[in-house]
Amino acid sequence: MQQKQKKRALFLRLSVIFMAMIAIILPLKLNAASDQDKVFVKIKYVRADNNYENWNVWTWSNTAEGKSIAFEKEDSEGRYVIIETTKDANLGFIIREGEGWDNKLTGDVMPDFSNGNVEYLATVAEDGTFTLDTREPKQAFDQVNLNI
Repeated sequence: MQQKQKKRALFLRLSVIFMAMIAIILPLKLNAASDQDKVFVKIKYVRADNNYENWNVWTWSNTAEGKSIAFEKEDSEGRYVIIETTKDANLGFIIREGEGWDNKLTGDVMPDFSNGNVEYLATVAEDGTFTLDTREPKQAFDQVNLNI
């Protein structure tokens, strides 16, 4: 009888250890899969007059409510925003002035993330001509190296 109790106790301990291992490993695997689905869209805005005041990106998806993002980041080409999302989020955006819908540069733009990260280049020339092009992303959006 005592031998049977020892076997039960051993089985119970092994079961607890096994369940603990599953509880630790399973979330790690789920997070790894979701990191693979993560993508970025960079929306670069270049204006010949350098007037970016009140211009923003209205963005929405099936996983988040719509919101306005100002063109706050800047490089040698112009201003930009970087949006992190997932491949299946159905992200959309509009470039507009102010908070209303009267002065929009674009209609609804729905990036195609089938090849990963995407970069858009929105340009307003001196004569007011507007173009919106896609191009290969110039950098890995999820990595920033700072040398001091």
